[in-house]
Amino acid sequence: MPKKIKMNCYNHNNTGAIVQCPDCSRGLCSACSSKYSIVICTSCNDLRFENEKRNIKKELIILLTAGVLFSLMMGVFLYTNNNINNNKGQVFLTLIFGVSYSSMSFVFGFILLGQYGGNFLNSMPPLFKLLLGLPMLYLAAVIGGVLLPFRLYKNMKRLREIG
Repeated sequence: MPKKIKMNCYNHNNTGAIVQCPDCSRGLCSACSSKYSIVICTSCNDLRFENEKRNIKKELIILLTAGVLFSLMMGVFLYTNNNINNNKGQVFLTLIFGVSYSSMSFVFGFILLGQYGGNFLNSMPPLFKLLLGLPMLYLAAVIGGVLLPFRLYKNMKRLREIG
């Protein structure tokens, strides 16, 4: 709960503040403190939105970069080996899409494992990390493959909401 304080509102100098912004400690009057769903000043609220947008864009760039890089590598491999007989273009595009989605889901799975299992994994001895390496790769691919479409949808929707 925000602290009650004795100072004036940051936005309204002649009005007494009733609470402080939890991020910057500026005083807020009753009108300013009820502006958002949480007690926060306008500049800190805007800063939180900017940070959220930056984090969403960073995640999208990482995922798309992984998808494009692995797709290019697979494309070069298939093109140089020339092992595809009939329907060359269709099979080629299908494989490229599969590799792109797989690599994006794999990277996303690792992002999720790092967010929710990071402390657990970091506290393990190196031998256990080595033994868990292959199952963790598999788990990252499965989790990412299932949850990637939902995360992409959620991120794109949130970017549209916050402008």
